[in-house]
Amino acid sequence: MSGPLRGPVHDLAAARIWGVVRALATTGLLVLADKAYQGAGAHILTPYKGRDKPEP
Repeated sequence: MSGPLRGPVHDLAAARIWGVVRALATTGLLVLADKAYQGAGAHILTPYKGRDKPEP
C-alpha cells in the first residue's frame, strides 16, 4: 500500500517512486509479477513476452 500520486502513473513507476522495488531487492527474495513489471530488476520475475517463447 502506498499514498496517492498525482495524474496517471504506471504501476512500475509508482513502485519505484515509493521504493517498493528497492525494498524487495534488499530482501533477497524472488518476486512473481505480471508483465507490467518487466524491467523492474532481476529479482522480479515476469511472464515471457513475445512470439518466440522458449521451449518449456
